[in-house]
Amino acid sequence: MYFIEEIEAKYDRSPANVQIGGAADRKADYTDKTIKPQYTMKTYDAIIIGFGKGGKTLAADLGARGWQVAVIEQSDQMYGGTCINVGCIPTKTLVHQAKLATYRPEPTFGQRSEHYRRAIRRKEEVTALLRDKNYRNLADKPNITVYTGTGSFAGPDEVDVTFTADYPDRRDAGTDPGTAGSTNATSGTATAKIPAGTAAGGYTKGEKLRLKADRIFINTGAETVIPPIAGVRESDRVYTSTSIMELEELPKRLVIVGGGYIGLEFASMYAEFGSQVTVLESYPELIPREDRDIAASVRATLEKRGVTFRLNTQVESVQDGKTCAYVTVRDSGNGAGSTGNRNTNNPTGSGTDGSRQVLEAEAVLLATGRKPNTAGLNLEAAGIRTDPRGSVMVDDRLQTTNPKVWALGDVKGGLQFTYISLDDYRIVRDELFGTGERKTQDRLPVAYAVFTDPPLSRIGINEEEARRKGLDIRVNSIPVASIPRMHTIGETEGVLKAVIDARTDEILGCTLFAPESSEVINTVALAMKNGNKASLLRDMIFTHPSMSEALNDLFK
Repeated sequence: MYFIEEIEAKYDRSPANVQIGGAADRKADYTDKTIKPQYTMKTYDAIIIGFGKGGKTLAADLGARGWQVAVIEQSDQMYGGTCINVGCIPTKTLVHQAKLATYRPEPTFGQRSEHYRRAIRRKEEVTALLRDKNYRNLADKPNITVYTGTGSFAGPDEVDVTFTADYPDRRDAGTDPGTAGSTNATSGTATAKIPAGTAAGGYTKGEKLRLKADRIFINTGAETVIPPIAGVRESDRVYTSTSIMELEELPKRLVIVGGGYIGLEFASMYAEFGSQVTVLESYPELIPREDRDIAASVRATLEKRGVTFRLNTQVESVQDGKTCAYVTVRDSGNGAGSTGNRNTNNPTGSGTDGSRQVLEAEAVLLATGRKPNTAGLNLEAAGIRTDPRGSVMVDDRLQTTNPKVWALGDVKGGLQFTYISLDDYRIVRDELFGTGERKTQDRLPVAYAVFTDPPLSRIGINEEEARRKGLDIRVNSIPVASIPRMHTIGETEGVLKAVIDARTDEILGCTLFAPESSEVINTVALAMKNGNKASLLRDMIFTHPSMSEALNDLFK
């Protein structure tokens, strides 16, 4: 829970008195594209499309300041956003449960399957609880209305809501502005209902309601990229990173298309649950953004878990059989980079020099990246432009090409992390109520973590990037096995690496492939953010035995 900061006395709480620096000088071509109203219209101080981290935090803040706020979310299963429902929270819940599975002494696949089913149920309990809490945090506020439906721009300051379910009474579609509502939500289940209100009448699925506001915020997130592979859309055994977490039966064999961060996280997780995992990567290298020694360490560790990697491999088609899916692949070149034949899911064919093979798997996971979720927003009607990748174009204060509209989170491209969406809220807050000086570049550098086992965490530039820039650096690297704490918990795989300016002692970057690294990397991030030298971490007194004390040796 993030607490809303009190507005300073010198700022007026009235939205009419909030001035946006520079917005009056912006121009957008949307006049002729405005859709004429044909149905009921309601006016708010702010409209937020999407219930994600940045949007929901902003809604709570604006509501606390007395603004009338409308929040539009297309599904009652997505209250709280991607992180809570289909992203960080459910995946990390499963990562933890998968880790627990490794503590059992050589269980049978049947035992592992039962543990997996319990893990899925636990994941559902966690997400349902948090979804309900997030929903109540907004819907119980007297001047915040939550609409369950899709949002589409009808003009520069108007949004059409198309309801995605039937509502027998209008009060079920959201409270009227300024009307206190009570929430009828079922705790601990997968469905949270809409708050009660006072307006009479009813809405049916597909019916529209037009909303109007001087300030609109897009927070619709991103969606999985579906690659143009024959059969993937028709197959019942092909999953995305979202849908596979609804799979109640542990697949004995899992093929993952894509060897990026998402693919590696799921490969690690399902291997620990007990699946035979094969990762197919079209590029000749794994995680090319990382140093080659780090990538090699990650690969070697996952191979010990039983994961098979096939690099330089193109997926040609997926076809369902009676008991499994058949994945046809072709190895490019001489097949370099592929691991051995263990857990290769019964390939047929010769297997090298560009030959075609067929892999069998009970499930196929598409881990082929994510793209901004702008489908159906009708951005053109509001004069909002996108870049060639489909991301909503924003300036360094997150304002779009329409001066009345901002974009937060994954929909604007860039780093796709929940904490970036939260920081986007801070930038918008400063733009609305502060000095307007906070910018997107102010938050750099940003740490990230990939929750493989052990986690891969990083901030700043790596060795290869520094050398390409011609920087004078010193590079320190230590094995996880040299850290006393890691021996106490019996986890000694991995490596820690730091890149330091040889002349100034400035910390340029740090990569930690180690247990507890997702926590320790934040200490390095804090030092870098404050401009501290490497010597600070070298001489810092840390608790013992701990993972943090490894920083003493890493930054010598």
